[in-house]
Amino acid sequence: MRRRDSDELRGRPCQGSLPDGAGSTAAAEVRASLPWLPLYVGDWLRETRGWPPVVRAVYLELLLAQWDEGSLPADAETLQAIARVTTHEWTTAWRVLAPFFPLDRRRRRNSALAARRTVQEDRRRRLSDAGRRGNERRWYGDVSQGDRQAIGSRSHSESESESASEREETPQERQPGRRTVVVAAARAAR
Repeated sequence: MRRRDSDELRGRPCQGSLPDGAGSTAAAEVRASLPWLPLYVGDWLRETRGWPPVVRAVYLELLLAQWDEGSLPADAETLQAIARVTTHEWTTAWRVLAPFFPLDRRRRRNSALAARRTVQEDRRRRLSDAGRRGNERRWYGDVSQGDRQAIGSRSHSESESESASEREETPQERQPGRRTVVVAAARAAR
């Protein structure tokens, strides 16, 4: 088996791609708030159709790293380490991908992905604020608005389920030869 020129990079986490986000330049709150990336398959296929597989793989690695970090480092060596490819693969891929990641304040950013990230951050903030307001209304609002028990905190004895004598018969219980429960008499006794 032929040794590749950057095999030492393959399979090893590099700065910015550690599982727990260690070494990340993005704030922990932002990383945690956007754990998923909206990938529009049709757009992806149209944009990358005809590209060699290594170029597609590098592009996806860089997009994922930018989503996680917010931006990418400017230097090619670090980008190559993030993409986990050989020098030859990197050179081939970067010729195609460089225009997709222009320099912006000493960092590289894909502008389309940055715009999607901004939309998702705004959406997350709106939903979080709405949840916070709803929670405050539930727990600290007008006392006359009802029960303030936590969802799911009622005990079984407090539940509103019916006893066996109060419930309706199921079709299986109505089969011939089975004893039937007289529901009307049980309800009249209440």
